[in-house]
Amino acid sequence: MIQCQVSAYPLGAENFKSIINECITSLNQLPVSYTVTTMSTLVKGEKDDVFGAVRAIFDKALELHPDLILIATYTSVCPG
Repeated sequence: MIQCQVSAYPLGAENFKSIINECITSLNQLPVSYTVTTMSTLVKGEKDDVFGAVRAIFDKALELHPDLILIATYTSVCPG
């Protein structure tokens, strides 16, 4: 198991909240667990699934808005 703290920032998007919410909703189709915090989403699961989930967030965000910063911090130490 690994965990990733991921934050997506759609630059200049007036509807940035809806873009981020759609990215988070896309995680429902994947075999990971996640927790939404104020500034990021924590994604937890098997290594390949977590990397796939971050890719899904990135792809969905780019589909919705072309200017994006995505920050991801991975850890192999998962709390709880």
